[in-house]
Amino acid sequence: MLVILAFIGVRFALHVSRQSARALAEECYTRK
Repeated sequence: MLVILAFIGVRFALHVSRQSARALAEECYTRK
């Protein structure tokens, strides 16, 4: 159970970081 929760947490963190990185890249690209 704990391993499953940790796996879901890692997947969620990677997804959020990827989305935020993409948004930041788009903001920097449109700002130039």
